[in-house]
Amino acid sequence: MSKHASLICYVGNGVVKAAVVINEKNKVPTIVTTRLRELPYHEFIDRDHLESRIMSEYISLIKDIKLKDLTSAACAGIKLSDACVILSSPWYVSETKIVKIHHDKPFVITEKILDDAIAATAGDYMQKQKQGISILERNVIRYLLNGYPTASPLKKTAQHVEISVFLSFCRSKTVDKIKQTILSHLGVHETNIHSQSLAAFTAIKETWKDIPNYVLTDISSQLTELMIVRENSLAEAASFPLGKQFVISELGKRLNTNGEVSSSLLRLYKDNTIDQSLKTKVDEAIVSIRQEWLRPFTKALGEMSAGSSLPSRFILFSPKDTEWLFAGFIKSEEYQQFTFSEGKFEVYEAKVEDFEHSYNIAENVPRDISLAVGTIFLHKKIEGIIY
Repeated sequence: MSKHASLICYVGNGVVKAAVVINEKNKVPTIVTTRLRELPYHEFIDRDHLESRIMSEYISLIKDIKLKDLTSAACAGIKLSDACVILSSPWYVSETKIVKIHHDKPFVITEKILDDAIAATAGDYMQKQKQGISILERNVIRYLLNGYPTASPLKKTAQHVEISVFLSFCRSKTVDKIKQTILSHLGVHETNIHSQSLAAFTAIKETWKDIPNYVLTDISSQLTELMIVRENSLAEAASFPLGKQFVISELGKRLNTNGEVSSSLLRLYKDNTIDQSLKTKVDEAIVSIRQEWLRPFTKALGEMSAGSSLPSRFILFSPKDTEWLFAGFIKSEEYQQFTFSEGKFEVYEAKVEDFEHSYNIAENVPRDISLAVGTIFLHKKIEGIIY
Protein backbone atom coordinates (compact mmCIF):
# COMPACT_ATOMS: atom_id res chain seq x y z
CA MET A 1 0.00 0.00 0.00
CA SER A 2 1.49 3.34 -1.05
CA LYS A 3 1.96 6.18 1.41
CA HIS A 4 0.52 9.60 0.65
CA ALA A 5 3.27 12.21 0.25
CA SER A 6 3.31 15.94 -0.39
CA LEU A 7 5.87 18.19 -1.98
CA ILE A 8 6.66 21.25 0.13
CA CYS A 9 8.39 24.10 -1.71
CA TYR A 10 9.69 27.41 -0.44
CA VAL A 11 10.36 30.14 -3.01
CA GLY A 12 12.44 32.94 -1.51
CA ASN A 13 14.41 35.84 -2.92
CA GLY A 14 17.81 34.21 -3.12
CA VAL A 15 16.97 30.56 -2.47
CA VAL A 16 14.48 27.84 -3.38
CA LYS A 17 13.90 24.78 -1.22
CA ALA A 18 11.85 21.61 -1.39
CA ALA A 19 10.96 18.62 0.78
CA VAL A 20 9.10 15.38 0.20
CA VAL A 21 6.85 14.80 3.21
CA ILE A 22 4.72 11.81 4.20
CA ASN A 23 1.65 13.73 5.26
CA GLU A 24 -1.39 11.78 6.43
CA LYS A 25 -4.31 12.92 8.53
CA ASN A 26 -4.09 12.13 12.26
CA LYS A 27 -0.40 11.21 11.92
CA VAL A 28 2.70 13.31 12.58
CA PRO A 29 4.20 14.31 9.20
CA THR A 30 7.62 12.93 8.28
CA ILE A 31 10.12 14.81 6.13
CA VAL A 32 11.79 12.24 3.88
CA THR A 33 14.10 14.47 1.85
CA THR A 34 15.09 18.13 1.68
CA ARG A 35 16.78 19.93 -1.16
CA LEU A 36 18.04 23.50 -1.65
CA ARG A 37 19.36 25.67 -4.47
CA GLU A 38 20.80 29.11 -3.80
CA LEU A 39 20.86 31.89 -6.34
CA PRO A 40 24.42 33.00 -7.10
CA TYR A 41 24.97 36.53 -5.81
CA HIS A 42 24.01 39.12 -8.38
CA GLU A 43 23.07 42.81 -8.38
CA PHE A 44 19.56 42.52 -9.77
CA ILE A 45 18.25 45.20 -12.08
CA ASP A 46 14.58 44.94 -11.12
CA ARG A 47 11.89 42.61 -9.79
CA ASP A 48 11.30 40.95 -13.18
CA HIS A 49 15.00 40.15 -13.52
CA LEU A 50 15.10 38.68 -10.02
CA GLU A 51 11.95 36.63 -10.61
CA SER A 52 13.33 35.26 -13.89
CA ARG A 53 16.48 34.07 -12.11
CA ILE A 54 14.68 32.58 -9.13
CA MET A 55 12.17 30.76 -11.37
CA SER A 56 15.09 29.25 -13.29
CA GLU A 57 16.49 27.88 -10.00
CA TYR A 58 13.01 26.68 -9.03
CA ILE A 59 12.65 24.68 -12.26
CA SER A 60 16.11 23.13 -11.70
CA LEU A 61 15.10 22.22 -8.15
CA ILE A 62 11.92 20.48 -9.32
CA LYS A 63 13.97 18.52 -11.88
CA ASP A 64 16.37 17.48 -9.08
CA ILE A 65 13.42 16.26 -7.02
CA LYS A 66 12.20 14.14 -9.92
CA LEU A 67 15.57 12.64 -10.82
CA LYS A 68 17.15 12.24 -7.38
CA ASP A 69 14.32 11.82 -4.88
CA LEU A 70 11.12 10.47 -6.37
CA THR A 71 12.62 7.27 -7.84
CA SER A 72 13.90 6.15 -4.44
CA ALA A 73 10.67 7.33 -2.82
CA ALA A 74 8.63 5.20 -5.22
CA CYS A 75 10.75 2.17 -4.31
CA ALA A 76 9.83 2.81 -0.68
CA GLY A 77 6.13 2.91 -1.53
CA ILE A 78 5.85 6.69 -1.31
CA LYS A 79 3.60 8.37 -3.88
CA LEU A 80 3.58 12.13 -4.45
CA SER A 81 -0.02 13.32 -4.72
CA ASP A 82 -0.07 17.07 -4.03
CA ALA A 83 2.15 20.10 -3.56
CA CYS A 84 2.19 23.14 -1.31
CA VAL A 85 4.33 26.14 -2.29
CA ILE A 86 5.17 28.82 0.27
CA LEU A 87 6.13 32.19 -1.17
CA SER A 88 8.27 34.76 0.58
CA SER A 89 8.03 38.43 -0.30
CA PRO A 90 8.23 40.10 -2.77
CA TRP A 91 6.43 37.33 -4.68
CA TYR A 92 3.24 38.20 -2.81
CA VAL A 93 1.77 41.18 -0.98
CA SER A 94 -0.51 40.97 2.05
CA GLU A 95 -2.66 43.37 4.00
CA THR A 96 -5.55 43.47 6.43
CA LYS A 97 -8.72 45.18 5.30
CA ILE A 98 -11.88 46.28 7.11
CA VAL A 99 -14.97 45.35 5.10
CA LYS A 100 -18.14 47.19 6.15
CA ILE A 101 -21.75 46.29 5.32
CA HIS A 102 -24.52 48.68 6.33
CA HIS A 103 -28.28 48.50 5.72
CA ASP A 104 -30.95 50.94 6.86
CA LYS A 105 -32.90 48.09 8.40
CA PRO A 106 -31.76 44.88 10.17
CA PHE A 107 -31.00 42.04 7.75
CA VAL A 108 -30.22 38.35 8.04
CA ILE A 109 -26.54 37.61 7.40
CA THR A 110 -25.91 34.92 4.81
CA GLU A 111 -22.73 33.34 3.50
CA LYS A 112 -23.31 34.99 0.11
CA ILE A 113 -23.54 38.48 1.63
CA LEU A 114 -20.24 38.01 3.46
CA ASP A 115 -18.47 36.40 0.48
CA ASP A 116 -19.64 39.10 -1.93
CA ALA A 117 -18.44 41.89 0.36
CA ILE A 118 -14.99 40.34 0.82
CA ALA A 119 -14.71 39.53 -2.91
CA ALA A 120 -15.57 43.15 -3.77
CA THR A 121 -12.79 44.43 -1.50
CA ALA A 122 -10.26 42.02 -3.00
CA GLY A 123 -11.50 42.95 -6.47
CA ASP A 124 -10.88 46.65 -5.81
CA TYR A 125 -7.22 45.90 -5.12
CA MET A 126 -6.87 43.68 -8.18
CA GLN A 127 -8.43 46.26 -10.50
CA LYS A 128 -5.86 48.87 -9.45
CA GLN A 129 -2.96 46.68 -10.57
CA LYS A 130 -1.41 47.02 -14.00
CA GLN A 131 -1.15 43.27 -14.52
CA GLY A 132 -3.02 40.06 -13.72
CA ILE A 133 -3.25 39.34 -9.98
CA SER A 134 -4.42 36.17 -8.22
CA ILE A 135 -5.75 35.89 -4.67
CA LEU A 136 -3.70 33.50 -2.54
CA GLU A 137 -5.60 33.88 0.73
CA ARG A 138 -8.56 35.70 2.20
CA ASN A 139 -8.82 34.70 5.84
CA VAL A 140 -11.38 36.34 8.10
CA ILE A 141 -9.84 37.63 11.32
CA ARG A 142 -12.92 38.94 13.09
CA TYR A 143 -16.63 39.68 12.66
CA LEU A 144 -18.38 42.56 14.41
CA LEU A 145 -22.20 42.72 14.38
CA ASN A 146 -23.52 46.12 15.45
CA GLY A 147 -20.14 46.67 17.12
CA TYR A 148 -20.04 43.36 19.02
CA PRO A 149 -17.66 40.50 18.13
CA THR A 150 -19.01 37.11 17.13
CA ALA A 151 -17.44 33.90 15.91
CA SER A 152 -20.56 32.76 14.02
CA PRO A 153 -22.35 35.57 12.16
CA LEU A 154 -24.43 33.40 9.80
CA LYS A 155 -28.24 33.56 10.20
CA LYS A 156 -27.94 36.36 12.76
CA THR A 157 -29.57 39.76 12.27
CA ALA A 158 -27.77 43.12 12.23
CA GLN A 159 -27.71 46.53 10.58
CA HIS A 160 -23.94 46.99 10.68
CA VAL A 161 -21.42 44.28 9.87
CA GLU A 162 -17.67 44.82 10.03
CA ILE A 163 -15.28 42.14 8.80
CA SER A 164 -11.51 42.20 9.40
CA VAL A 165 -9.90 40.09 6.68
CA PHE A 166 -6.33 39.09 5.84
CA LEU A 167 -5.70 39.21 2.09
CA SER A 168 -2.67 38.12 0.09
CA PHE A 169 -2.08 38.44 -3.64
CA CYS A 170 0.42 37.23 -6.23
CA ARG A 171 1.04 37.87 -9.92
CA SER A 172 -1.09 35.46 -11.96
CA LYS A 173 1.81 34.61 -14.26
CA THR A 174 3.92 33.62 -11.23
CA VAL A 175 1.16 31.36 -9.92
CA ASP A 176 0.75 29.76 -13.36
CA LYS A 177 4.51 29.20 -13.74
CA ILE A 178 4.81 27.54 -10.34
CA LYS A 179 1.86 25.20 -10.90
CA GLN A 180 2.77 24.34 -14.49
CA THR A 181 6.35 23.43 -13.54
CA ILE A 182 5.16 20.94 -10.91
CA LEU A 183 2.53 19.52 -13.24
CA SER A 184 4.81 19.08 -16.25
CA HIS A 185 7.78 17.59 -14.37
CA LEU A 186 6.11 15.70 -11.52
CA GLY A 187 2.62 15.04 -12.85
CA VAL A 188 1.03 16.57 -9.74
CA HIS A 189 -2.28 18.31 -10.49
CA GLU A 190 -3.08 19.69 -7.03
CA THR A 191 -0.74 22.57 -6.11
CA ASN A 192 -1.73 25.12 -3.49
CA ILE A 193 0.21 28.34 -3.06
CA HIS A 194 0.34 30.30 0.19
CA SER A 195 2.13 33.22 1.79
CA GLN A 196 5.00 32.87 4.22
CA SER A 197 3.04 35.13 6.59
CA LEU A 198 0.10 32.74 6.99
CA ALA A 199 2.36 29.67 7.11
CA ALA A 200 4.59 31.19 9.81
CA PHE A 201 1.57 32.33 11.84
CA THR A 202 0.08 28.82 11.70
CA ALA A 203 3.36 27.18 12.77
CA ILE A 204 3.84 29.66 15.61
CA LYS A 205 0.30 29.13 16.89
CA GLU A 206 0.88 25.38 16.87
CA THR A 207 4.28 25.70 18.58
CA TRP A 208 3.72 28.41 21.19
CA LYS A 209 0.17 27.77 22.32
CA ASP A 210 0.68 29.83 25.48
CA ILE A 211 1.71 33.02 23.62
CA PRO A 212 -1.48 34.76 22.40
CA ASN A 213 0.00 38.17 21.58
CA TYR A 214 3.11 39.00 19.56
CA VAL A 215 4.48 40.79 16.52
CA LEU A 216 5.58 38.38 13.80
CA THR A 217 8.55 40.02 12.10
CA ASP A 218 9.55 38.31 8.84
CA ILE A 219 12.60 39.78 7.12
CA SER A 220 13.41 38.47 3.69
CA SER A 221 15.99 39.66 1.18
CA GLN A 222 13.78 42.42 -0.16
CA LEU A 223 11.16 43.36 2.43
CA THR A 224 10.26 43.42 6.09
CA GLU A 225 6.79 42.09 6.92
CA LEU A 226 5.03 42.75 10.20
CA MET A 227 1.95 41.00 11.55
CA ILE A 228 0.37 41.83 14.89
CA VAL A 229 -1.27 38.82 16.54
CA ARG A 230 -3.77 39.44 19.33
CA GLU A 231 -5.49 36.66 21.27
CA ASN A 232 -4.17 34.09 18.77
CA SER A 233 -5.74 35.89 15.81
CA LEU A 234 -4.22 37.94 13.02
CA ALA A 235 -4.99 41.59 13.72
CA GLU A 236 -2.92 43.78 11.41
CA ALA A 237 -0.35 43.34 8.63
CA ALA A 238 2.09 45.78 7.06
CA SER A 239 5.35 45.73 5.11
CA PHE A 240 8.07 48.05 3.88
CA PRO A 241 10.74 47.51 1.19
CA LEU A 242 13.82 47.33 3.40
CA GLY A 243 15.12 43.87 4.22
CA LYS A 244 18.38 41.95 4.12
CA GLN A 245 19.23 43.20 0.62
CA PHE A 246 18.96 46.79 1.84
CA VAL A 247 21.57 46.11 4.54
CA ILE A 248 23.93 44.42 2.09
CA SER A 249 23.54 47.17 -0.53
CA GLU A 250 23.93 50.03 1.93
CA LEU A 251 26.98 48.46 3.55
CA GLY A 252 28.51 48.08 0.10
CA LYS A 253 27.88 51.75 -0.73
CA ARG A 254 29.42 52.96 2.50
CA LEU A 255 32.48 50.73 2.21
CA ASN A 256 32.77 51.08 -1.58
CA THR A 257 32.50 47.34 -2.21
CA ASN A 258 30.09 44.87 -3.82
CA GLY A 259 27.33 42.81 -2.21
CA GLU A 260 29.28 39.57 -2.04
CA VAL A 261 32.11 41.25 -0.12
CA SER A 262 29.57 43.03 2.12
CA SER A 263 27.99 39.68 3.06
CA SER A 264 31.43 38.28 3.88
CA LEU A 265 32.28 41.32 6.03
CA LEU A 266 29.05 40.90 7.99
CA ARG A 267 29.95 37.28 8.77
CA LEU A 268 33.42 38.29 9.94
CA TYR A 269 31.90 41.10 11.99
CA LYS A 270 29.45 38.75 13.67
CA ASP A 271 32.21 36.23 14.49
CA ASN A 272 34.49 39.05 15.74
CA THR A 273 37.23 37.94 13.36
CA ILE A 274 37.30 41.14 11.34
CA ASP A 275 40.30 43.45 11.11
CA GLN A 276 40.01 46.28 13.66
CA SER A 277 40.21 49.08 11.10
CA LEU A 278 37.44 47.45 9.06
CA LYS A 279 35.42 46.80 12.21
CA THR A 280 35.33 50.51 12.96
CA LYS A 281 34.02 51.26 9.46
CA VAL A 282 31.40 48.51 9.69
CA ASP A 283 30.36 49.79 13.12
CA GLU A 284 29.74 53.26 11.71
CA ALA A 285 27.87 51.89 8.70
CA ILE A 286 25.62 49.66 10.82
CA VAL A 287 24.65 52.59 13.07
CA SER A 288 23.50 54.56 10.03
CA ILE A 289 21.77 51.55 8.42
CA ARG A 290 19.97 50.77 11.67
CA GLN A 291 18.56 54.29 11.84
CA GLU A 292 17.30 54.08 8.25
CA TRP A 293 15.66 50.69 8.82
CA LEU A 294 14.08 51.67 12.14
CA ARG A 295 12.28 54.69 10.68
CA PRO A 296 9.80 52.71 8.52
CA PHE A 297 9.75 49.91 11.10
CA THR A 298 8.63 52.27 13.85
CA LYS A 299 6.19 54.05 11.52
CA ALA A 300 4.56 50.74 10.54
CA LEU A 301 4.20 49.69 14.17
CA GLY A 302 2.67 53.05 15.00
CA GLU A 303 0.09 52.79 12.23
CA MET A 304 -0.81 49.21 13.14
CA SER A 305 -1.08 49.84 16.89
CA ALA A 306 -3.00 53.13 16.64
CA GLY A 307 -5.55 53.24 19.42
CA SER A 308 -4.38 50.04 21.09
CA SER A 309 -1.37 48.67 22.92
CA LEU A 310 1.42 46.78 21.16
CA PRO A 311 2.34 43.19 22.09
CA SER A 312 5.64 43.17 23.92
CA ARG A 313 7.10 40.10 22.20
CA PHE A 314 8.59 40.08 18.72
CA ILE A 315 9.09 36.70 17.03
CA LEU A 316 11.69 37.14 14.32
CA PHE A 317 12.13 35.11 11.14
CA SER A 318 15.22 36.15 9.22
CA PRO A 319 18.01 34.58 7.13
CA LYS A 320 20.58 32.88 9.39
CA ASP A 321 23.36 35.27 8.45
CA THR A 322 21.44 38.41 9.45
CA GLU A 323 18.98 37.40 12.18
CA TRP A 324 21.41 38.62 14.86
CA LEU A 325 21.66 41.97 13.10
CA PHE A 326 17.91 42.63 12.84
CA ALA A 327 17.32 41.36 16.37
CA GLY A 328 19.87 43.95 17.48
CA PHE A 329 18.12 46.65 15.45
CA ILE A 330 14.80 45.94 17.18
CA LYS A 331 16.33 45.69 20.65
CA SER A 332 18.12 49.00 20.15
CA GLU A 333 14.88 50.98 19.82
CA GLU A 334 13.38 52.36 23.03
CA TYR A 335 9.82 52.58 21.64
CA GLN A 336 8.91 55.31 24.08
CA GLN A 337 5.87 56.25 21.98
CA PHE A 338 4.32 52.78 22.32
CA THR A 339 2.36 51.20 25.13
CA PHE A 340 3.05 47.49 25.46
CA SER A 341 0.17 45.19 26.37
CA GLU A 342 2.14 42.81 28.51
CA GLY A 343 5.36 42.38 30.43
CA LYS A 344 8.89 43.11 29.36
CA PHE A 345 9.79 43.93 25.76
CA GLU A 346 11.68 41.05 24.13
CA VAL A 347 12.79 39.74 20.74
CA TYR A 348 12.88 36.00 20.07
CA GLU A 349 14.74 34.64 17.04
CA ALA A 350 12.81 31.63 15.72
CA LYS A 351 14.98 28.54 15.17
CA VAL A 352 14.33 25.25 13.40
CA GLU A 353 14.65 23.43 16.75
CA ASP A 354 11.55 25.25 18.01
CA PHE A 355 9.31 23.34 15.60
CA GLU A 356 10.77 19.83 15.79
CA HIS A 357 8.06 18.47 18.09
CA SER A 358 5.48 18.91 15.30
CA TYR A 359 7.10 16.66 12.69
CA ASN A 360 9.51 13.77 12.21
CA ILE A 361 12.50 13.81 9.88
CA ALA A 362 14.41 10.94 8.30
CA GLU A 363 17.93 10.22 9.47
CA ASN A 364 20.70 12.40 8.00
CA VAL A 365 18.22 14.72 6.26
CA PRO A 366 19.23 18.40 6.73
CA ARG A 367 16.82 20.47 8.81
CA ASP A 368 15.49 23.77 7.50
CA ILE A 369 13.16 26.22 9.23
CA SER A 370 11.28 27.27 6.07
CA LEU A 371 10.51 23.66 5.15
CA ALA A 372 9.60 22.86 8.77
CA VAL A 373 7.11 25.74 8.79
CA GLY A 374 5.69 24.61 5.44
CA THR A 375 5.34 21.02 6.69
CA ILE A 376 3.44 22.10 9.81
CA PHE A 377 1.24 24.46 7.81
CA LEU A 378 0.24 21.85 5.25
CA HIS A 379 -0.44 19.25 7.93
CA LYS A 380 -2.79 21.63 9.75
CA LYS A 381 -4.50 22.32 6.42
CA ILE A 382 -4.97 18.59 5.80
CA GLU A 383 -6.52 18.37 9.25
CA GLY A 384 -8.84 21.25 8.35
CA ILE A 385 -7.20 23.68 10.80
CA ILE A 386 -5.98 26.87 9.17
CA TYR A 387 -6.06 29.87 11.45
